[in-house]
Amino acid sequence: MHNNTMLLKYVTTFIIWAVLMSSYSPDSAAGENSLAGQSKKHSKNSNDTYEMLVNKRYEQLEQKYNIYLQSYLNKMITAEELGWEFDDFHKIQGVEILFDEWVSAYPTSYSARLARSIYLLDDGFSRRGGKFANETTDKQHQEFKGQLEKARLDLVQSLKLFSRPIVSYTVLIRISYCLSLGRERAFLGAALAIDSKAFQPRAEYLYSLTPKWGGNPLLMKKFIDESKISALDRIWMDKLEGHYFQYLAEQATYDKDYRNASYYYLKSFNLNNKPEILLESGKVAEDGNLKDLALSRYEELVKKYPNYVYGLTYRGHIYEVHLKDYDKALKDYISAADLGDSWAQNKVGLWYMTGDHVSADLQVSTKYFSMAAKQNNRHAIKNLKSLRTNTLDAKMRNFEKNVFTNVLQLAKQGDRQHMASVGESYLRGDVVGKDEIKAFAWLTLSGLKPDQLKELSMKLLPAQLTEAGNEVERIKSEINEYKKK
Repeated sequence: MHNNTMLLKYVTTFIIWAVLMSSYSPDSAAGENSLAGQSKKHSKNSNDTYEMLVNKRYEQLEQKYNIYLQSYLNKMITAEELGWEFDDFHKIQGVEILFDEWVSAYPTSYSARLARSIYLLDDGFSRRGGKFANETTDKQHQEFKGQLEKARLDLVQSLKLFSRPIVSYTVLIRISYCLSLGRERAFLGAALAIDSKAFQPRAEYLYSLTPKWGGNPLLMKKFIDESKISALDRIWMDKLEGHYFQYLAEQATYDKDYRNASYYYLKSFNLNNKPEILLESGKVAEDGNLKDLALSRYEELVKKYPNYVYGLTYRGHIYEVHLKDYDKALKDYISAADLGDSWAQNKVGLWYMTGDHVSADLQVSTKYFSMAAKQNNRHAIKNLKSLRTNTLDAKMRNFEKNVFTNVLQLAKQGDRQHMASVGESYLRGDVVGKDEIKAFAWLTLSGLKPDQLKELSMKLLPAQLTEAGNEVERIKSEINEYKKK
């Protein structure tokens, strides 16, 4: 249990941090007060940050981030938007020496200290790895703690370098619960003293109250109730409470209480309207074999988000596996496939290739396999290759059957060489079904394969030899009739 808890702590923290940071996008919640078009520019800005760092253009980095800091001081951007800009440094790896150079070049820079602390935090998790505690070496544990301690020192120093260091306090909350320092509440208080409407530090503190980090649902609920009567804006409060229900759902899933897990995910969805959360509500219901509940969640998901492919594929799976309604399953799979989902494209291709639940149609199968293969779906690539090979083999078999038909006609005209070929074809059974009686008859009539005929006659039973003799007479009559024509 201890090892499982340790794994959940270190691995899940990385995931949750990404989720929380993604929710800070100005376009997602800041409304009209957000920077115009900020989210559209963020990808380019992130690349610019990386280019400036690796090319050691520290002065440009200072100028860029000083603009954001000054904008926050002047209340032109929110704490969430400021934190979102520094999120660029979560994506940079393996360049600690460059952060050191930046700090050395600008020792009183708030941006440089904060950026390096974010880098060190992520690098600490990377050094530790994601295995269970008992599968993690002492060296990995030490390096993890060492990097986080270095990050903490940078953050403490940064508090003296900027009058409103709210992002520093947010990161310090995380470091505090990762290193069991017990100062999460103090750092939260300091952050809210700077900005009572801030969401980021509240979200980080709420996560520190989850059972994964030694907290419990009662502590989380108490904090949510406290936040509801705070200065936090309604839209951010809904996000915070959405996180709360999501954490309850995760814990319920861990406890295998799937019905409540589905309910909590639904509550989270109703607050934040994220389709992936409603999808999770259906998935945990399905994990608990609550098929009707799962279907109702997927039905709602498809109704509200008709172009969300996962709603279609998961509902299709319910129809296929649990309800055996293959027509509805196929309809959902095709809809998802036509929207570009490679899993669904491969699924549809497979059904039409094998003829499972539909009439086989190799053209349709090829179409959907090709669509998925273009997206590098490895299963579709393999299936498309197999389909093309089988199609080529089928064409070859048809060709060989046509050749055999022509040879047979010539044999019936009395051509002995073709009689022998027909007899050998029946003996091999590769082009037509193997038939030793007919093989014996045609080889006998040809008179050209005495060794094969002798070997075959030794294999046949007396009754079969009699039958073969009758076949010889039948073929003779057929040949005579053909000659009369």
